Amino acid sequence: MYFSLFLPNFVSYNKPTLSNFTTMKKLLLLLSLSLGCMCSAMAYDFEQDGIYYLINGNELTVTKDKSKYSSYIGDVVIPDTVVHDGVTYTVTAIESLAFRHCYRMPSIVLPNTLKTICDSAFIYCEGLRSFYVPKSVSYIGNATLAACDSLKSLIVDPENPYYDSRDSCNAIIETSTDKLVQGGGPTVIPNTVKIIGRQAFDYCRSMKNLVLPNSVKKIETRAFFLADFNSFTFNDSLEVIEPYAFLTCEGLMGTTVRLPNTITYIGPWAFALCNLQYISMVTGNYNSTYFSSGNCIIERATRKIVVGSRYSYIPYGVEVKSIGEAAFAGCIYTTDLCLPRGITEIGRYAFFKTFRAYEVNIPEGVTSIGDYAFSECGAWRLTIPSTVTNIGDGVFQSCTGLRNVVIPDNIESIGYRAFQSCTNLENLTIGSGVTAIGEEAFVGCNALTSVTCMAQVPPVMASDNCFTTTAYDNATLYVPSASLNSYKGTDYWNLFFQAYGNTPGDVNGDGNISINDVTVLIDVLLGGSDSAIPSNMDVNGDGNVSIGDATALIDMLLSNN
Repeated sequence: MYFSLFLPNFVSYNKPTLSNFTTMKKLLLLLSLSLGCMCSAMAYDFEQDGIYYLINGNELTVTKDKSKYSSYIGDVVIPDTVVHDGVTYTVTAIESLAFRHCYRMPSIVLPNTLKTICDSAFIYCEGLRSFYVPKSVSYIGNATLAACDSLKSLIVDPENPYYDSRDSCNAIIETSTDKLVQGGGPTVIPNTVKIIGRQAFDYCRSMKNLVLPNSVKKIETRAFFLADFNSFTFNDSLEVIEPYAFLTCEGLMGTTVRLPNTITYIGPWAFALCNLQYISMVTGNYNSTYFSSGNCIIERATRKIVVGSRYSYIPYGVEVKSIGEAAFAGCIYTTDLCLPRGITEIGRYAFFKTFRAYEVNIPEGVTSIGDYAFSECGAWRLTIPSTVTNIGDGVFQSCTGLRNVVIPDNIESIGYRAFQSCTNLENLTIGSGVTAIGEEAFVGCNALTSVTCMAQVPPVMASDNCFTTTAYDNATLYVPSASLNSYKGTDYWNLFFQAYGNTPGDVNGDGNISINDVTVLIDVLLGGSDSAIPSNMDVNGDGNVSIGDATALIDMLLSNN
């Protein structure tokens, strides 16, 4: 099971401060823990000499007490055997999270009978200085020593047949596969390692200069999740970067990444939330799978952008067809998103947290926009093309710069939380083709002053929380005059305190038709105004807003005079 989000980078740089990612990091770390394997339910059977145990036949698993975090402090020694109620038990396993947050535990001695160390067993043991793996251990889970920032020594007993710490590397390596399964601050990757394992450097924050030797062919999922280092050097022979490999990797933030031409696979979210400055392929040998252009990595066969950077531009000359999942996620200094014609698909989370993307102009021809594609992108202006038929879940969630949104007539449904927490949204127009509005679609849009729905038949709202109480109380609802009573009798639309039928020609919504409406309509046609009520602009009733409506409005004023 994958979570998803990431991007790559390395070399020297001035690291930016990204305090706005703090909450995201905590959530991602909690998620990584929840996805880890659990060896049991962590309810202890008995305690002896300050250590908590679970009984499994004649064997014991070390666990923790019932508190949120482990209570182990000082130098801990786990015995090989324990006598309880007259029965002798052998200690063979350490439970997931058993020593979580034991920041006052500088050392631990593991029993020579130990076989299994479960996922995240020692996560956040920030005071732990050394770790020795006995020769009896045959299984070590993921992220075992994540966030152990004080760790200076990581050694495997030389007689262990399953794992080793060859070449004094200060890492744990699975001997049969040459996979590095756990690293830390002092790790030097040996030139015999072939794989950097899942979560091997998960949340390691004390690394200095990490060099990937040419022997490494694969980096597994979340290998450098939330990791930090001064520099990272890619090798010339890497082939596979799995999903989430560098997700929110602080060590890459603001850096330049050059991937070798040996790369055959880059997974979704591989470099998401890394805010890379630049990314490209090393020039020279031809790569049949990927190429780089416009500071983007592009898949040849599909013409899909798989990784972008904060100084990327989407190239026009290479016929880009789609934007991949989380391709630009976290590129916080992106400005306007200039998407060229020819793009047909925008993937999930494609522009998630591109904070300074002021204008989002989605071109005609795009038929699919993935969930949360533009969530938290900071857009001020938004253009949705006529080729899109549905707005999915969270697509424009928390786009706090938006003040005016027009959902065109071709849209049929608005998904769950599609515009949630667009806190500055004032004017909303829902096109005539919309038939369904999802749960919490506009929750948190408390600045709304007008909601115009063009549909003759009231769209079905999933519940009363499609809008907030503030919007129901303060925003004015405008609907087709012939359908006003229908809206007033329909669930959840009838919660709007103020509801009126549209008056074609009253473009500025002041209740009168005057020369001021002509001025506003012309401004709209010239692209200089967002203050009009769209449902009142179609004066001639042809379903379009054009110069013909301005002519019809002038004729209306002249006839009235």
